[in-house]
Amino acid sequence: MSFKEEKKICSKNQLEITTIDQKQLTVKEDKYQCIKFLIEKIYSNMVLVDQTEIMIKEMKNQIIKIKENQKRIENIKQIECLIKQFKGQIKYVKDNILINIHSRIQTIKKDFEEYDSNSKIYKFEDEGDFYQKLQRYFNFEISFGIRQIR
Repeated sequence: MSFKEEKKICSKNQLEITTIDQKQLTVKEDKYQCIKFLIEKIYSNMVLVDQTEIMIKEMKNQIIKIKENQKRIENIKQIECLIKQFKGQIKYVKDNILINIHSRIQTIKKDFEEYDSNSKIYKFEDEGDFYQKLQRYFNFEISFGIRQIR
């Protein structure tokens, strides 16, 4: 029997095969199709115009949301960059402050060392003469100042 004489039957609907799908990706079972299978396949891919318009609006809204989110991400990245720069500047200022404090401490230590090396220990008991002279001088100045005022 030839192909024309032999009628092939669709495995899904048990109807006569009217078409053959020649796409290589098609599953072997779906390769031979009857009229009912074709109608189902076409109907499954068909959508009403209203539904299509709604889908287009939803897609446009999704695109707008995606663009807004991309803009937000870009803004957040800019803020992150600015914060990193600010952090670096704060670290630079902090380091300079610490350097200045350390320098001041070293200067004060050096001044104390110089003061200690230059200072002499005086015993005031031994300097009795000096204090008596100083006391007479101040008494003279004070008494002289008081006479001038009167």
